Amino acid sequence: MKIRGYIFDTQQQCKEAIDKINVNLSLPNQKHDKHSNPILNDDGKWFIVEDQYSLSILGDSIEFEFIPPQQAE
Repeated sequence: MKIRGYIFDTQQQCKEAIDKINVNLSLPNQKHDKHSNPILNDDGKWFIVEDQYSLSILGDSIEFEFIPPQQAE
């Protein structure tokens, strides 16, 4: 499935970008603890899905193929 988002090599880099969004949105607040969680793609990269808030804070995102990591059977 094609989605738009921000790709990071490490989970820590992804968390740092989320922290930047949280600070800019003054999170946590009464309604939300945080903006999002890091998501692992099957290629081993971490990402954040683009939304209006991440776009205004992190800038342009890219389109890429999201492939959920394989579940153990």
